[in-house]
Amino acid sequence: MYYPRQRIEAELVRLKVRTLLPENSIGSIRVQQGDVVSVRDTLARGLVPARHYIIDAMRELRLRRPEELNDLMLVSLNTPIPKNTVIAGQDAERGRRILCPVDGLVVHVSNGRIIVQAMPEVIDLQSGVRGQVTQVHPGRGVTVAATGGVVQGIWGNGRNVVAPVNLEPNEGLANIEVEELSTAYRGEIMVTETSLTEKGLAVAEANAFAGIIAPSMDASLFEAALNARFAIMLTIGFGKARLSQQTMNIFEYFAGREGMLNAALPKRFDSRRPELVLHQLVTKDQTIPEQKPMPLQVGMEVRITREPYLGRKAPVVELPNLPVMLENGMRVMVARVEINLGEIVDVPLANIELAGI
Repeated sequence: MYYPRQRIEAELVRLKVRTLLPENSIGSIRVQQGDVVSVRDTLARGLVPARHYIIDAMRELRLRRPEELNDLMLVSLNTPIPKNTVIAGQDAERGRRILCPVDGLVVHVSNGRIIVQAMPEVIDLQSGVRGQVTQVHPGRGVTVAATGGVVQGIWGNGRNVVAPVNLEPNEGLANIEVEELSTAYRGEIMVTETSLTEKGLAVAEANAFAGIIAPSMDASLFEAALNARFAIMLTIGFGKARLSQQTMNIFEYFAGREGMLNAALPKRFDSRRPELVLHQLVTKDQTIPEQKPMPLQVGMEVRITREPYLGRKAPVVELPNLPVMLENGMRVMVARVEINLGEIVDVPLANIELAGI
């Protein structure tokens, strides 16, 4: 019996929400096991130590001698400056210049090099749900038992935020000029139905979004997304894909409500998935589905996680008992799924997952 990976998409389910500070942070926990917490309660506070950037100014400015750099410095040492401030060059407006790579300060200049120290980042880890603390992870965060809706994704940029969830304007983020978007979207988690683009990232940055949830993104935007100040979650993966109607229905149901977007960055040996969690009140007589592993069976709808059918959902029509030879020459266990009416293909079991609970 095979138990495929399960990516939860549901309007109501019993949850165990594990909320953690970044691995490189120094944190302290503000709650104890058994405490009841609300959406905006601070569970932990962490400090991400300042990073240092070493800039080879001799190479960037094409200097002949290291001592020439002192006369080209345009900022003072140990003075806070914003990202992209011109810190060295013949002219601050044109020619060869060096820009500050982060919000920070120049802490050292010698031997033709400039050392920039980023500002340390203070993180307040909010609950995002109403529930009870069931486990404390010392220095990192807690696990909270709650009920609500959840949509798990494939990739996140490592940021965590609690904010209202909203749907993109009808024209779509990719078709909006940076300065045209209403300020009503500031501080919100925006859901876009189509692939996230470079322009979409610029719109989110300029309008101070708290986060973006998109089905996919071109791999060329990986570094830009990783360095974005807002949380980003992809529900399908890299490439070009649209949100399924099933997933969109959940976002539409919760539009306008406050949710927690934990855009966990996938890492080896870390079972966490990026996810959006939305609290939902329930009545005493309301049946709440349990989150539990389910064996793969004929008739189940699965999601394909690899090309050429990446992101497609299809019903299982047969589960062969023996390995099947694929076109690439590999012999593996497969599920036969119907991707179109009457079109049945073999998909390796490792390339499918259940979407639901």
